[in-house]
Amino acid sequence: CALPICREIGYWIAADAVGHGYATELTAVLTRVGFELLGLERIVIRVDPANDRSNRVPPKVGYTQEALLRRRLPQKRGSGLRDTNIWTMFRDELAASPAMAYAYAAFDATGAPVRP
Repeated sequence: CALPICREIGYWIAADAVGHGYATELTAVLTRVGFELLGLERIVIRVDPANDRSNRVPPKVGYTQEALLRRRLPQKRGSGLRDTNIWTMFRDELAASPAMAYAYAAFDATGAPVRP
């Protein structure tokens, strides 16, 4: 995201925590915070096409697969580049998205509640 009104969400889950819905809940709440509290217009999630579990998270909370970027990211090991799926959501899509089913409370550094 090159624009100041765009941010990216990323997630990595420990092997023993996979399958508990943590990535889905985190993504939904961060999506709401991004649009409701930060005033973002676009949020992006990049996922390795070979990672089936991670590719199931964005559509669960309302993201749309926008593109497959070929040979875009460095390999995890070795040389060369790997592909990445690009998932996006825009601010005007939030209200109708499944992300709205996830409640949250936000606080500033002093512990005071932050509201939209």
